[in-house]
Amino acid sequence: MFNSIAVRIADKLIEYNTINSDDRDIYEFGINQIFTTFLNLITVLIIGTLMHSIKESVFFFAAFIPLRIFAGGIHSKTPLRCYIYSSIIVVAVLLAMRYLSIPFLIYCLLYGMAGIIILAFSPVEDKNKPLDSLEKKVYRKRTIIVFTAESFILLIFYFAKIQFAVKSIMISTIALSLMILLGIIKNYLADSI
Repeated sequence: MFNSIAVRIADKLIEYNTINSDDRDIYEFGINQIFTTFLNLITVLIIGTLMHSIKESVFFFAAFIPLRIFAGGIHSKTPLRCYIYSSIIVVAVLLAMRYLSIPFLIYCLLYGMAGIIILAFSPVEDKNKPLDSLEKKVYRKRTIIVFTAESFILLIFYFAKIQFAVKSIMISTIALSLMILLGIIKNYLADSI
């Protein structure tokens, strides 16, 4: 989404001898990712504010993104579609948190199943984001670390009785497991055609 801006910034960095022109692609990608992440964060904050669920949206985003980066799952064909789908997911999650009264035991069961899916199948690559064998090992290890850390944080919030945080982390994990399953299905269908 921010490719032209990233190109211009990289041009200036090369012009001022701040970076080596051989590293241009890396810097362009990084700059683009910074702008994209910032836009997503601002969007989550706006959606959370409009829905009077700012805390929930921040906790969802904070739990979802680190796991999503390493676990993978389904990806959109374009950055704009990704942005739109991500915004829809945030709205859907916040609506679910507000209006679905699911017993806590069911949340725990869904969280457990989601964890099994994430740990069993991660990372799920996409043809737009292929991974080599080393990247798969590294991403799998990081997925396990992030999931374990988030589960530990979840327990801390549970014992501290901060229910919105517990719910946000659980739903982020459940949503990610669905994205992983969709990614697996998409990959299977693409390979079978």
